[in-house]
Amino acid sequence: MRKVEFLDTSLRDGEQTPGVNFSIKEKVAIAKQLEKWGISSIEAGFPAASPDSFEAVKQIAEAMTTTSVTGLARSVKSDIDACYEAIKDAKFPQCHVFIATSPIHREFKLKKSKEEILEKLAELVNAAAETARNEVESLKQAFYKIHRAEVEESKKTFLEGGGEEKDFVAPEDEGENKLKELLAVFKEKRAAILAEEERIKAANYALKLQLIDQLKVLTESQDDFNKLYNDFKDIQQRWKEIKAVPQEHANELWKNYQTSVSWKVGEGDEKHD
Repeated sequence: MRKVEFLDTSLRDGEQTPGVNFSIKEKVAIAKQLEKWGISSIEAGFPAASPDSFEAVKQIAEAMTTTSVTGLARSVKSDIDACYEAIKDAKFPQCHVFIATSPIHREFKLKKSKEEILEKLAELVNAAAETARNEVESLKQAFYKIHRAEVEESKKTFLEGGGEEKDFVAPEDEGENKLKELLAVFKEKRAAILAEEERIKAANYALKLQLIDQLKVLTESQDDFNKLYNDFKDIQQRWKEIKAVPQEHANELWKNYQTSVSWKVGEGDEKHD
């Protein structure tokens, strides 16, 4: 017979809910109740997050007799060490290790070199039209994370060699200059793309105004009704084919269009029934 096991995350993920903040005593009490209900494993918390989180996981680990106690940790040594210390006295200890999962995080926040970051950034800049700004920002942050670490290491070496902190000057980083160049090119390309999008929207707005004028003429025309009806249908189709317009004019256009088209097309639909 198959056994179904449950991993309950109420004490860790559940506490992310706005307004929910359990005390250590409350967490231990909840954990004991979950154990009575037969929960197989409890994710008790994120020990490295704070001293209180560490203490809560530790007390839960010591209180459980049949349920496995799981601590959450990022894939860094300090987190895993804290998790181990918090759950080591549990009867059934587990460490739940996670890493970043977005493509950018997978590629560049897991100790990739600055050269690799710049290479990827250059690819995104070349495809500026399809590139999201947050992708570029993630690469920028990853680059500077490495850059700052290198500066700190250089400073440490300088001080250990007998230098004084006031005399330390960070070495020039050609990679940083390249990064700034790429970011400037991306900004320029995105500005050009946005400007073109706005130009197209303005042109579309003008076209739709022309169609509304044509509709007004048709509603006042005494021409053969079948011809007028076909002209209306043609304008309707052209209207649908014209896409984005400036947001501030969207409602105004739609109201004018509806006012101009509703009576005549309604009459035409009746005559064509």
